Amino acid sequence: MKYLKKYKIFESFNEDIIAELNDILLELSDLGYFVDLTEIKGTGVLNPDKIRVFIGGIAKSNFAYDDVKEVFERMTDYMESEDFTILNLFYSTPEDPASHFMINLNDYKKGIFNERIQSFNHLQISFTPN
Repeated sequence: MKYLKKYKIFESFNEDIIAELNDILLELSDLGYFVDLTEIKGTGVLNPDKIRVFIGGIAKSNFAYDDVKEVFERMTDYMESEDFTILNLFYSTPEDPASHFMINLNDYKKGIFNERIQSFNHLQISFTPN
């Protein structure tokens, strides 16, 4: 039975990573954005463990990507340095705040997705460990 791989059922992500993400996102909270950081336990290969970050407006009901770009990029750079990859990106627009549109990862990496979308109601990004 030595060949069986151990599976960590009730282990969450490193507390240091979560604390650092909270510190990075604190700037947006201080500016009046709603920020929610959630650890989600996956059920397998098609649904892996992930850390989801949701950024929306309360005092700032709509926002441009440029308003949050620096914090968003700092967060993604940090997660990549901790050996996480972007699993998916979603957004909604002020015209359709209940929507959940997926952002093409290549467009995000090239920085061109926000050229087509002028204003957001929310942004959501999920990271998964490599």
